[in-house]
Amino acid sequence: RPKGVKHASTHRTQGHRQQRSKIWPNSRKMTNPHHPPVSQHKDTNNWTAWQLNNASYKDLGTPPMVGKRFLRHLLTSERCISSLLTLLQAEPSTTRDFSLEVDAFELHNSDVVLGTMLLRYPTTLLPLLEEAIVEAQRELLKRLPQVATSKIPNTNSIKGERRGGGDDNDNHTSHQITRVHARIIHLPPHSSCCKPSISSIGACDVGKMMQLCGTVVRASPVRMYESARAYKCKARGCGRTFVMYADLEQVNNALPVPTVCPNLNGADGCSGTKFDVIPGGAVHTDFQEVKIQESASRLGIGSIPRSLLIK
Repeated sequence: RPKGVKHASTHRTQGHRQQRSKIWPNSRKMTNPHHPPVSQHKDTNNWTAWQLNNASYKDLGTPPMVGKRFLRHLLTSERCISSLLTLLQAEPSTTRDFSLEVDAFELHNSDVVLGTMLLRYPTTLLPLLEEAIVEAQRELLKRLPQVATSKIPNTNSIKGERRGGGDDNDNHTSHQITRVHARIIHLPPHSSCCKPSISSIGACDVGKMMQLCGTVVRASPVRMYESARAYKCKARGCGRTFVMYADLEQVNNALPVPTVCPNLNGADGCSGTKFDVIPGGAVHTDFQEVKIQESASRLGIGSIPRSLLIK
């Protein structure tokens, strides 16, 4: 070939590579000109599929902002309002633990971003949803007429409300007389949250919310455990009260013993290591262990059914 033609072909190839690098940027930059970074997209109601797939719970905003979005859904859903009214009318004499069912499909229809993040980061967002359930009960009590509120017991009507310490928002100086749990039902039929069998659960599913089918082969009797205990620091000039919570994932639902005052990084900088148990500050909860086993019809020939213990 003539020398000039070869040079022109090489120049055209380099130009094509430069133009291609602008459309498909280097993977090390982790940017896409057609999709702005999720952190720069303030309107979380109009996220694209790319932004939703690469988003984190931190992109939803501060915890109060996330709580307001949960509260908006609870107060606009007819099913949630009916469940909240039933929750307010429940008597806490027989149990201290209550639950409220939240439909995942309904949450996705009203707020697809919030519903997706809840299924992706349940450990972080479920406590915010439970706090929103408590706030939704307060709002309903304000909106209900006097005739309806007369049917609601006056004592501990708001389930999960913190009492004591003078400030309901201070988790260290208040404790819960009753607790409320958010139960997510009707998960979307996706492989990330709906598993066909116990064998399909892997290490990547730790900390995620999932749904599976199985047969209950054993159920333990209902037993009691101490889910929370209130302490008071004995250091001079401190007197800080705080609550320690049990961990159901540990053996015998271990309740950790405090080693240092939580006011260590506070204004006073207390480093006390001796504490008194506050009388009446313990919360006792019922729990039950259920063992489920995957169905043999879903397994291949020669496979052994696996089981899973659930508390």
